[in-house]
Amino acid sequence: MFFRSRLAGANKTRSLISFANTHALLTIRKGARPEISVERLNDAGEYPVDSTIPAWVILRSPKVFLKLAQTPVMPKGELLSSIRYTERDLAPFNLDSALADAWIMDGANASPKMNSLIAVLPETIFNEIADNGILRFGALKGINVVPSAIRALAINAASLRTPAPALYIHVCDEGFGAYALSGGKMVFMREMAIPKTADTNGFHKTLAEEIARSADFLARTTGISFERVWILGSEESDGLPEILSSQLGVDVNVYDPARDFTIRFSGSQSIAKSSLAIMLGAALDEGKTINISPRKPEPVRFTSKPALAFGLITAVALCFGIASNLVVKNMDSRIMELEARIGGMKKATSFYAKAAEELSRVETENAVLESRIEAFEKVLSSPRPGLHAALTLLATNSPENVAITRLQVDAPSAERRDATQAVGNAQSRRNTKIEGLAKGNEAEMTAGVSAFISSLSGSPLFSSVTLSRLRKETPGSAGSGMTSFEIVADLAPSERSGLN
Repeated sequence: MFFRSRLAGANKTRSLISFANTHALLTIRKGARPEISVERLNDAGEYPVDSTIPAWVILRSPKVFLKLAQTPVMPKGELLSSIRYTERDLAPFNLDSALADAWIMDGANASPKMNSLIAVLPETIFNEIADNGILRFGALKGINVVPSAIRALAINAASLRTPAPALYIHVCDEGFGAYALSGGKMVFMREMAIPKTADTNGFHKTLAEEIARSADFLARTTGISFERVWILGSEESDGLPEILSSQLGVDVNVYDPARDFTIRFSGSQSIAKSSLAIMLGAALDEGKTINISPRKPEPVRFTSKPALAFGLITAVALCFGIASNLVVKNMDSRIMELEARIGGMKKATSFYAKAAEELSRVETENAVLESRIEAFEKVLSSPRPGLHAALTLLATNSPENVAITRLQVDAPSAERRDATQAVGNAQSRRNTKIEGLAKGNEAEMTAGVSAFISSLSGSPLFSSVTLSRLRKETPGSAGSGMTSFEIVADLAPSERSGLN
């Protein structure tokens, strides 16, 4: 296990970690069983300023935009520049002035593609965090995210370390996050806000159903299934591991950081294990995986280096003197040469006149092209349904006895969409209509349609999936002996599953 020493003469690191209104100073001493000293801080406390202590703030969506992406191999700088265009329809905020970082997971050894975790944060939120009073205790290094904290925890905690696909679940009062690692890479993640209710059993059942849907989608689209599932630091299980185990079909264990670390709390205030696991992971990561910060390089200031400035001024003066002598010596010959060229330039007057006329024509054509480009940009910036992914899903998930006869997707303009939403009929607002036929006996036809609806409901591409018509075709018609059906749903403007 590796820890960068930040204190002279000591094999330990100190970090100030802030997560979900919980602030703590973590001191990590390396060893066969690392020791963690945790001192919880609060806004009312008086703490001395120590700019040598690095501080990280952990954020979840929707404040920070996270996406797993697959792109051609490129440097991180080019990747971060490209996301301002490729992800502008997906991000919930403007990316023009946003801050970003990325964890590039692979792409070496002449690979044509690379997988990355992209994290983007509005600059306004970063500035608000930088002004937080609690951070005066340390120097803010940047913004971290839960996936990078979990990666560091999985690398350093012996109980969690495994090359096999594993699912890590973090549950809090605001909802849950599900993060899948396989071979050291993040292959799936989903963060969802579900406010906690008084009905704990109902809350846990809803969590389990959503997590099971995500796991099923990952298995169907990538073939990845989990061998190990961990709930990170749940204070009270209340039957959640059993409910999850039943939904996922695999044993679910509750992880306690004390399994792998000796943890001591300073003072009487402790930290919930669900938060402590993530904060410990961020302290272990030290911003190496994801660290969102302005990263504006300081310009070179010559006034702070007088010797260098004096040397440059002397060199410029010397060069100027040499150049002046050369100019004087060549002045006469240069004048004669220019006089000879003036005669030839007069003959080129007609040519320049024609060139000016041609330039005017090109400028006119350029104005027309700019107008067409502006029109194309407006078309490209409008939301577009993820038709490619939808067609792939329909082709791979249709039962054998079900045939799709019609797919209609309506992507209305903003004016039409507002007018449609004013109507009370919820079904009329759905942008997708799927028609088809099912064959077989009555039970087989019903089962086929039901299975097809379940496949659509289990995909993040569709929502509000509803069967609007189920009718047995009359004898003599084109579909005689079969059952026709119609399904209405909402097709997402683009793929938001986190997978490409």
